[in-house]
Amino acid sequence: MSPDGAGPPLPELEAWVGLHLVPGIGPRRFWALLRRLGSAEAAYGAGQREFAAAGVPAPAWHRLQELKRRGAAAAELERARALGARVVRRADADYPPLLGALPDPPPVLYVWGRLPGPTLTCVAVVGTRSATPYGRAVARALGRDLALAGAAVVSGLARGIDAAAHRGALEGGGATVAVLGSGLDVPYPPENRGLLTQIVDGGGAAVSQWPLGTPARAGGFLARNRTISGMSCGVVVVEAGASSGALSTAAEARRQGRPVFAVPGPVIGGLSRGCHALLREGAGLVEEAADVLAVLGAAGFPAPALTAAGRAGPSPPALPEGLAASERRVLEAVSPGGTELEEILRRSGLGAAEAAAALSCLELYGLVRRAPGQVFLRV
Repeated sequence: MSPDGAGPPLPELEAWVGLHLVPGIGPRRFWALLRRLGSAEAAYGAGQREFAAAGVPAPAWHRLQELKRRGAAAAELERARALGARVVRRADADYPPLLGALPDPPPVLYVWGRLPGPTLTCVAVVGTRSATPYGRAVARALGRDLALAGAAVVSGLARGIDAAAHRGALEGGGATVAVLGSGLDVPYPPENRGLLTQIVDGGGAAVSQWPLGTPARAGGFLARNRTISGMSCGVVVVEAGASSGALSTAAEARRQGRPVFAVPGPVIGGLSRGCHALLREGAGLVEEAADVLAVLGAAGFPAPALTAAGRAGPSPPALPEGLAASERRVLEAVSPGGTELEEILRRSGLGAAEAAAALSCLELYGLVRRAPGQVFLRV
């Protein structure tokens, strides 16, 4: 039996994991082997000629033989069990059904926690790591409201928008899934380990398609983005620059036939340029969770109803402590999208000299940034 006492016989599970551990056997070659040889066990014991006939090069076969001699698959399963995790095959009932329906999905997933059930609506909420207070507030509100509606929030545990969406879902009392671009035992970024524990303790899950010990790297995040969109009924991009990695998640969603949504943002600063490009290309405009759920329902996905409790909208970011009264008044007068100096004077009720001094201090604190034309942005 599998390490958690259910599922396939251990030799079969070891075969899936053993093939998955070979660096030269990615999802496409894995499935080519299974299509040709009929099962993971047959592929695991196949000869070099059979690998070649399936389009898998000789070095991968030799690597597999070395891994078999070392007992790598059994050791990997034992390490996963020691972490409190399990390995879920594409053939298992709890493998995410939408992901499993894609061409060449990850053959196995390492799972810590509880995956959403097959009837639960999953919505991806992603965006830039360099999020503004506005972006974090919107992501947190969307995560909370989607959770209150009964949806599961899927994201990538990254700094900024991803982390805010996960925290919002936890606040809403719902499930959230963190899909990692690294091994389950080396989550990235390291400072979000505590958040990952909260996600699992809150009834959600950490998921990785990478063997244990795999470090964070660019290719891992691109594949992770395909898995995020593949698990989800739709993808919401909250804040993203023109070259943000979140746009690759949206592109994958479109290739997979999933609805794509974007949150409009300030035109100053560039952090919403990617979202605005998505909107020009036909992405659904999102102001609140109800916008997402309405489209998903119309597209035939199981979309839960949003209760009145899930319409609160984003909470304004709290002001930092330790600011002088004049600095607080000026900071409250500056918006993330940018505010002209004349409007700051009007809103704060301060004189030009006092407001200028407060703005200089706020710039030094990193709370305000100066833009051309006597415009200031809250950061």
